[in-house]
Amino acid sequence: MNVDKKSYYKLLKCFFGFINFLILMKRLLTKMMSMEKAVLLRIRKDLDSRQQQNIIKLKGTLISKGYTEIIHIQDQDDDFHINSFEIPEAFSNEVHEYISNFITGQNLGDTIVLC
Repeated sequence: MNVDKKSYYKLLKCFFGFINFLILMKRLLTKMMSMEKAVLLRIRKDLDSRQQQNIIKLKGTLISKGYTEIIHIQDQDDDFHINSFEIPEAFSNEVHEYISNFITGQNLGDTIVLC
């Protein structure tokens, strides 16, 4: 296969341009994935043992699935805690849907509210 130098250099330039494009796309996707969004859960303080266990299960699942690394807990008032954590914005819909389905499936609508 005979390729002249000019065509060869043109092909290399095109190839390296494509590589640079891929690198830029990777950086852009990494940046998009690292954008954080806060999630707030309002959780009743007075819980029975089943409710407590389900809340612990929900938090553990959120951490084990890699949505967040830590969940912060603050007192809101005498009746409620606010649990907050950050997730990559790209997972926002997935996490909200998971939490909503969990609340419904475990019958926790009067115990926990996704804010």
